[in-house]
Amino acid sequence: MARARYEDEEDEDRPRRRSRRDEDDEDDEDDAPPRRRASNDDDDDEPARPKGTNGLATFSLLFGVLSFCTGVTFLPGLICGFMGLSKAKASGVGKGIAIAGILTSIGGLMVSIAVGVTAYFFVVVADKTRERLKSHNNYKQVGLASANMHDATNYYPKPFLDESVKEFQPVAESSLKNKLSWRVAILLYLEQESLYRRFSRSEPWDSSANKPLSQTVVAAYADTESPLDPTTRLRCFYGPGTMFEINQRVSIASVSDGTSNTILSVEGGEKVTWSQFDEYKFDQNGPLPAFGHPRRDTFAVSMVDGSVRQVRKTVDPKTMKAAITRNGGEIVGFDW
Repeated sequence: MARARYEDEEDEDRPRRRSRRDEDDEDDEDDAPPRRRASNDDDDDEPARPKGTNGLATFSLLFGVLSFCTGVTFLPGLICGFMGLSKAKASGVGKGIAIAGILTSIGGLMVSIAVGVTAYFFVVVADKTRERLKSHNNYKQVGLASANMHDATNYYPKPFLDESVKEFQPVAESSLKNKLSWRVAILLYLEQESLYRRFSRSEPWDSSANKPLSQTVVAAYADTESPLDPTTRLRCFYGPGTMFEINQRVSIASVSDGTSNTILSVEGGEKVTWSQFDEYKFDQNGPLPAFGHPRRDTFAVSMVDGSVRQVRKTVDPKTMKAAITRNGGEIVGFDW
């Protein structure tokens, strides 16, 4: 009996042999395809895909990019961008592109504004520089013409046209208003001899023969802001001690203050008829007139040596008066 129990225990420990049928059943289970989840589960987990396109958003981005080159397409870019954004809210398509188009169009607008402002600034600066150079050249021509007259006659011009170079002929100041200006006298040295010869130099400036000639534009006298206007801002100071005296001829030998420190002509604050005697009477103790164009902060002066300076309107009147006189003994600095 003990032997029988021992044999039973061995039978339990010994592995059972699998039948061929069991093996075939397991192979069939391995080959079977896996079960799919119900279609209802798929529909719940996967979001719905938007369909269609947003052409307005695309055009907005295109116009925005072009606005950096042309500057004018920013407006249709903004319009298409906002319309495309509205369409994207309804369809769910193109929201990002629409926003990008709007931002790009705004960027193109800002660049266009910056370029326009910069261009305007350079145009204004260039225009002012050109006017200043033109004015500088005009006053330089006047200085050189006066110097050439001195070389030819040994004297600078009087404040009015006076052909009595050899004979001294005193003139009453009350008669000056009818005289032709010194600007007529130096026409000979501005390559305007033909115009000079047409003047009747023994008649007043407003005679029937002379007054029509006042409408002739002389380039060296013209205002740079209105070059076709026959009036002028070119003026001089006359009176004792200046470069233009009524009854005394002035030579370079009498310019004891130095030719580079003495004013020959000045840019006046108002325009006058260029052929008429209409100059500034100098008063050492009186106020100075307004100088230069009203919209500028400087005015031009032509010095006796032919140089031209741009002087600030805030210049000290004492310094200005010292430069107007030719033999006052004043020292004029170089920073005025």
